[in-house]
Amino acid sequence: MKAATLRGEIKHIENENLTINNYVDLWFEKNCKKKKWSANSVLIREKAIRLHFKPPLGRYKL
Repeated sequence: MKAATLRGEIKHIENENLTINNYVDLWFEKNCKKKKWSANSVLIREKAIRLHFKPPLGRYKL
């Protein structure tokens, strides 16, 4: 994670303030670029994260 941040591949977020929302955004950004997901898979994952995962859990810190 640190090396990827230094290379500019992902955003830097201080660990003590890292929320589930932040982590999921970083994960999605990193994996969406690396993986060869179809456009439909990207949309389905983004929608599931936005509507079902983030609302109940996103505000909690890791």
